[in-house]
Amino acid sequence: MLAKLSEVVFKRQAEPRENAFTLLVPEGWMLEGGIFRISPLTKSVQAQSAKIDMAVKSDAAGTRMLRFLPSFYYFDPRRSSPMMMGMFPVGSNTRGMLVYPVVPPQQFIAQLVFPYAHPGFPPNQVELFEQQDRPDLVQQFLGRALGPQPAGFTQAAGEVKFRYTENATRYCERVLALVQDMGPLAGGMWANNDTWTMRAPEAEFAQWEPIFQAVQASIKFNPAWIQEEVRAQQIASGILLEQQRGDQQRTRRALEIQRDIQAIDRGIVEHRQQTNAEIRNDHYLSLTNQEEYVNPYSGDTDTASNQWNYRWVTSDGREFYTDNENSNPNDDSQLNHAEWKRTPVRPRFPG
Repeated sequence: MLAKLSEVVFKRQAEPRENAFTLLVPEGWMLEGGIFRISPLTKSVQAQSAKIDMAVKSDAAGTRMLRFLPSFYYFDPRRSSPMMMGMFPVGSNTRGMLVYPVVPPQQFIAQLVFPYAHPGFPPNQVELFEQQDRPDLVQQFLGRALGPQPAGFTQAAGEVKFRYTENATRYCERVLALVQDMGPLAGGMWANNDTWTMRAPEAEFAQWEPIFQAVQASIKFNPAWIQEEVRAQQIASGILLEQQRGDQQRTRRALEIQRDIQAIDRGIVEHRQQTNAEIRNDHYLSLTNQEEYVNPYSGDTDTASNQWNYRWVTSDGREFYTDNENSNPNDDSQLNHAEWKRTPVRPRFPG
């Protein structure tokens, strides 16, 4: 088994179809696919939000590849109303949703995700050789949410590893997914989120896994795109007015809390808040294999991979990672087209 790559250069690139986000791509690799949309004219519930199906590939065949897979809604027929029981057999379609009972994430990966990722001629000698729960992915998902989840919603996440043969190459593929059950009040709807796969020839997989994780963790969304997408989803689902009412309630509550804490020693409170925030932040970074660095050009804090000991950047967004303390990209004739500066780890708030 090969060791991980001791050095790698990334270039930040934009999602190619709508500039929805940017991410780090190993230099020389390609992007394929991107954001896609389902027409509202189909009257499908899938049309409420943008979808993504995008691969980061080392070559056209995807010999080494990270792929982001779309989130879809599904319909569990067991939660149909009594009058509709039996009308939607498993495998059929209603309002653009595949009729399928909600299942644990590992089962979802094996039964739905893996076949979706390998259409046409399926791989040979497929072996599911490892699976596990991933509660940390649920924690990350909930941490990104704009507010509390609706009553009755539950989430579970997992991962599965496969071995298979494709075009005479034996591959290892790791698949992760989160399943969100929307509960009985949603009328049988459930969905997948945060679904992605990464693959490489089996003998090389451990070598490339840190690269895949660094790419996945490097996503930075375009705020303008997010703003328009959130507004479009709110309009499509008819919740814009309810959101405005909720904002007003939260504002009133914030003013009440502010009055309640005026008598508290603010210096002690702020110190405790910052210390606890650092602890929570460090825990999150550890879960996601990331670290926070000070960008020497902008002065901003960059969140990036912690899989290498040293990180260098250029003013145009390239990133160089290495485990060798003496390796300086400014000394490399293939890399010194721009000045590289090392990024120190962000100092932590003292406890």
